[in-house]
Amino acid sequence: MNGIRLSLCAPGAGAAQLLALARPAEHWNLAALWAGDPHGRADNADDSYVTTSLAAVAAVTTDLRLGAFLGLPAPDRVVRTAEDAAVLDQASGGRLELGLRAGDGALEGAVRLLTAYHDWALPGRDETVAVIPGPAQPVLPRVVVGDEAAADALLAGRVLLAPEPAPRRAVPRRRLLAITPPLQDGVVAWLADDAVGRVLELRAQAAATGAQELLLLAPPDLAEADIQALGTVLVPALRAAGRDAEAIAADAWTWLTRKRVLHQPPARA
Repeated sequence: MNGIRLSLCAPGAGAAQLLALARPAEHWNLAALWAGDPHGRADNADDSYVTTSLAAVAAVTTDLRLGAFLGLPAPDRVVRTAEDAAVLDQASGGRLELGLRAGDGALEGAVRLLTAYHDWALPGRDETVAVIPGPAQPVLPRVVVGDEAAADALLAGRVLLAPEPAPRRAVPRRRLLAITPPLQDGVVAWLADDAVGRVLELRAQAAATGAQELLLLAPPDLAEADIQALGTVLVPALRAAGRDAEAIAADAWTWLTRKRVLHQPPARA
């Protein structure tokens, strides 16, 4: 399996931390930066905080996809969230992706949000209107956390919080596999023991689950050097064809760890 994307989520990250992650994530070619928490337990996972923080990220990036994990627990706030999501998608040039957490009332809230742009029922009246503005994308890309039945109902992909066998479908539905490696000492330390082995392990996990994208759950204070390591080693090795992945990972790790030596100018005679 090849062509695997790598995205980043830092559950609990505040707006300032997301901004610090956004620029290097885009520079080092990560596919997306997600705000909020797929589990819905961390701080700063409120829907309004997520969309507002991503608006700040949109202002300092141009190509990075923007992922919003939303819970949609309160029916009276769905319209506001729909408006915020549409403005964010417009402001970012159509880069918004939705991650919908399944839970009590969440499926109903997700349906209401996704239909709001053309069929919002006015309270107490037998009439519908379109919530404006609408998003820039004709259809907002969306994934559901965990719940396969909810994903089917919403015509959505899925975020897998644990490995599942790859389904047999003629055309695979989008799948993101969430991974939480031990990054307490940073990405470089995590890769140091066996960078090539880490890459091959991640590729095998993606292949076994049918995931086209790996969602790395990382600490909010992830350093820029850590993101550089992700972009230097993991991104190209995951995107590569299987026959090239091992060589690319080995070369990238050598460059990352020895670049000062490799780039040192020749000594004068």
